[in-house]
Amino acid sequence: VKSSDHLWRYVFIYGLSTFVSNVSLYIKLNLGSITKYKLNLKRHIKPILVLFLPQLAISLYSFLDKLMIGWFIPDIRNVGFYDQTHKIICMLLLFVTSFGSVMVSRLSNYKATNKDSSIVELVYKSFNYIWFIIVPITLGIVAVADNLIPWFLGEQFLFVAKYLKCFAIIIMFSGLFNVIGEQYLVVLKREKEYTFILFVSSILNIVFNIPLILLWGVLGAIISSIIRKLQLSQKAKK
Repeated sequence: VKSSDHLWRYVFIYGLSTFVSNVSLYIKLNLGSITKYKLNLKRHIKPILVLFLPQLAISLYSFLDKLMIGWFIPDIRNVGFYDQTHKIICMLLLFVTSFGSVMVSRLSNYKATNKDSSIVELVYKSFNYIWFIIVPITLGIVAVADNLIPWFLGEQFLFVAKYLKCFAIIIMFSGLFNVIGEQYLVVLKREKEYTFILFVSSILNIVFNIPLILLWGVLGAIISSIIRKLQLSQKAKK
């Protein structure tokens, strides 16, 4: 993908990679053993929806950020600047979210066996590990942004370097919320509180977006997102 004329290549590669990654999950799955048992799918619908709603709230705020930038800023290129900045941050956050996915299974086991003291101990260890990851990532991306963006995205995206430096701090707040919200609250079956916090913060993000985008453009949307993530961490902590 070298230019805007290669859009079809981008769509094909994106769709194919998503398809292959999903199919690969079934390669080692023994479907024959599943058919031996009578599956009661109805009882899983409600828990799945409860866990789906937080992801919906996260996707909603990300989509609305880009939508509002397009509404309030005449130059449509700013949507691209924000989108590319957000994608890089999301790639870096994979180190945090993947760790959280691993920890949830162990914490769930402790909860099922009533090992509450082990849950608290493991959550503290999670905090230590998260800090060990997010601080170097945050400082590292700030240090290399000016050289990374021209090489990775091209000279036409130089503005992204400035935005990326400002947006990098959200990695730290996201790491803290991952431990408190996605690990601790979900394991303790407090999904309703977790979902409520996410939806309220998304609404607040919209409220902050309006004046901040009008004042500072893409930078305003980034500041609004940082405020949202800080508010999320504070609410989850309470």
